[in-house]
Amino acid sequence: REILGTVYLNLGDNRRAEAMFSEARSGRQRLRGVQHPEVARSMHYLGVVFGRLGRTAEAEQMLRQAADMQEQLLGPESAELAEYLGSLGVVLMQRRKANEGEAYIRRALAMQVKLTGHDSAEVARSLKKLGTVFEQADQPAEAERCLRDALAINLKLYGDSHPEVASTKQMLGVALVGLGRYTEALELYMQAVAIRQRLPEAAGRSAPSLLSALERQGTLAELDQMLRLTVDSMRVRHGEESIQVAYWLAPRGYVLLREGKFAEAEPVARECLRIR
Repeated sequence: REILGTVYLNLGDNRRAEAMFSEARSGRQRLRGVQHPEVARSMHYLGVVFGRLGRTAEAEQMLRQAADMQEQLLGPESAELAEYLGSLGVVLMQRRKANEGEAYIRRALAMQVKLTGHDSAEVARSLKKLGTVFEQADQPAEAERCLRDALAINLKLYGDSHPEVASTKQMLGVALVGLGRYTEALELYMQAVAIRQRLPEAAGRSAPSLLSALERQGTLAELDQMLRLTVDSMRVRHGEESIQVAYWLAPRGYVLLREGKFAEAEPVARECLRIR
């Protein structure tokens, strides 16, 4: 059931995942007793699902119980405990408990560096979580530092064509918006889009968060002007029907939609689809 729950979780079917993890926890409690590492693991997964469903109070309670049980049973340092603390930190951020969330993520990060070394996938994930804490706390310079470190690790682990690399570039772009470095942010967005062209179900997912960050800075009009000039440049350099033109038309369409310029956005979107 836990395997099925994990499959559903990765597919975004959170309701079915919840059912599978609930059954897994009940079954393990019957077989292993109430206090057991396998029970803690099922509780951790349940807490993650609750967070995704927006039931953050339940998620916090479940994740605290899972982490406390894991620490009591296996001590203050384990890969599982680090994972549980990181998940708890994310949920606490959702509940606007940023200081406490940051503390848990930092503890998880220190534990992971000690257990797995700096250049591990676990450390990169914790650095991304910490970067999100700083971005939400309006500390973009600290967010950039964490996310660049995470990006360097992911590039070393996966190469430059992997969803984790695309995700990290997206997050770094949002941090750079907070520093006023809009051109760099947009370039990172385009790199993420290029990676996600091989992942149709995820393509374009980075655009809304980046554009939300730009909108908060009040720079959409300036960005539209820059994108229009970039599209014109791509037409000259690569030709009217080139994929490079389509790559830059896509974010321009999003910007026009955010500005409420629907009549202008439609032909941009149609041209982008035609080229692709």
